[in-house]
Amino acid sequence: MPFCYLDRDGVINHHLPYVGSIERFIWFDEIINVAEELKKYGYNFIMVTNQSGIGRGYYTIEDFNKLNNVIIERFKKRKLDIKIRFCPHTPSFNCDCRKPKIGMIKNDERSPKVIFIGDQESDMICAFNAGVKNRWLINSYLKSDYMTRYARNHDELKNNLKMWYEKDILRI
Repeated sequence: MPFCYLDRDGVINHHLPYVGSIERFIWFDEIINVAEELKKYGYNFIMVTNQSGIGRGYYTIEDFNKLNNVIIERFKKRKLDIKIRFCPHTPSFNCDCRKPKIGMIKNDERSPKVIFIGDQESDMICAFNAGVKNRWLINSYLKSDYMTRYARNHDELKNNLKMWYEKDILRI
């Protein structure tokens, strides 16, 4: 089964600075619909997220894990499983796991059907450097030389999903 990597802030939830609690976590409900559609094509889901708020002391790993449990349960209610990987380090730590480096995804089996959905340049560079062929960017103001598909918002992604899949992946 192929993977669909999902960034968190900007893809699963609205991108606010240092979201470490459910009170600041605002869902993009459309991403659940996108995941349901991709599940029909056999995809497994892995959230990959930089969380420097942990390294900066804005929230703890325990706080982050409480929020992860909410995400997992929300997906589970729709019969979707999601694994969660994260980098807790600040950029100055210069670790291998912080996107745009590929540490969070480098050991996964790579197939031409893998998809990475992100909202930042660092997501697209990470996916490109890891050999992910399908790099879908959701962002109303940013485009990337590393993306393969672009949506200004989640509704546009949801509306184009089937066409993108059929054109880019189905024939593989």
